[in-house]
Amino acid sequence: MYRRWGHVDRATARALFERMTATGARVGHVGDDDAATWYYIPVRLRRSMSEAPNFEAALQYVREVYPFWNRTQGHRHFVVHMGDLGRAETDRSQWTQNLTFVTHWGLFAERMHPNPEYAARGSKWPASHRNATDIVLPVFFSSGKFVCPSIPTILIQRVCGDHSKPRLDGVWPNCATTANSMYSGGIRQLVHLHHWNRTGFFIRLGDPQYGTHLLTARYCWGPMGGGHGQRQARRRSLVVGIYTVVIQAVLSGCVPVAISDNVLEAFEPFLDWNSFGVRVAEADIPRLHEVLAAITPQEYAHKVSRLRCAAQHMAFSTFTGAFLGEDGRFDAFETLLEILRVKAAHPNAPPEQLRQLDPEFDAFMNCRDFSGGGGPSDGTGSGRLCSVAPFDAGNSKVKMCRNWKRGASPPIALGY
Repeated sequence: MYRRWGHVDRATARALFERMTATGARVGHVGDDDAATWYYIPVRLRRSMSEAPNFEAALQYVREVYPFWNRTQGHRHFVVHMGDLGRAETDRSQWTQNLTFVTHWGLFAERMHPNPEYAARGSKWPASHRNATDIVLPVFFSSGKFVCPSIPTILIQRVCGDHSKPRLDGVWPNCATTANSMYSGGIRQLVHLHHWNRTGFFIRLGDPQYGTHLLTARYCWGPMGGGHGQRQARRRSLVVGIYTVVIQAVLSGCVPVAISDNVLEAFEPFLDWNSFGVRVAEADIPRLHEVLAAITPQEYAHKVSRLRCAAQHMAFSTFTGAFLGEDGRFDAFETLLEILRVKAAHPNAPPEQLRQLDPEFDAFMNCRDFSGGGGPSDGTGSGRLCSVAPFDAGNSKVKMCRNWKRGASPPIALGY
């Protein structure tokens, strides 16, 4: 069961623990506190009601048994939280002010219910992410985890929290009831309202040609949702061009479109999503088509050129193997370790300034060797591996896999 990732709910924490043990990142032992740069507390954090007391008990144990916690006041210690609302779900202790939470949920400001009536009653998503300490991690998508055995090639998703089909007459609200109307923060509903029938947009509740569309769309949008659902939904959600996930869009060579005010994406602010994607303010949803149309061919080409490096940071290649000929040195696991390193090296620096302060870190985030080799669009593999990534088509430095999928042609290069 442990190694059957397809059968484990939210396997990222377990996979990280195994990888830390196997790669030599784990050093030292009890009584040798100064040997480590960071200290990982391997406590399960998934559900708020049942696990918050266990979390407090674990921290109490750490404080009593491991003196380095007290010496650092919780600095340079981290936990991995896979729940939908991240830190806010289980952070019940006065001891966690300096503790780093590695989560999927980057909401750093309180978000009130989109319905004014519910907002007046105090319905909201609480602010969870602390930019000074916390890290937003991509979701580890294990093979087969989200495939329906009966219809593995068809993607099905919803717009409305009550599972109703959205109205098509332009009337708001466009869902049948107010049940679960906080679903996606109201973003899916608004995008559907304004753009469901717009020429050039493909917005559907299901798609039998998901793979084809994902590889050929210019822009892919994944709507907001809580934590793991935020990233998970982006694997199978409404899109500008196709149902997808923003992270999977990056892996597929599609320029991601993020519409989520006050929510950091994976590895932000260390990774500049605007360099390879498009951030759209929620207030600009009605004019989303104008925002995308205003992007020049040169700007679009630049974003596509940055996708290859961004994709390496989003993929857990050291877990699953390469998908674009990469060697894994810039994958999500290695990126997490590098962020921890630079945070320890510059403990008082704001996260958004770390790339300026640390040239080695800046080179890493640009997928370059610190010595100057490599680059965001360069091939990073040994030359023996081939790539299935569409943004590599036409790149003379990268060998494409000719039989990447039975019965299919090689991936198509994005047009611009």
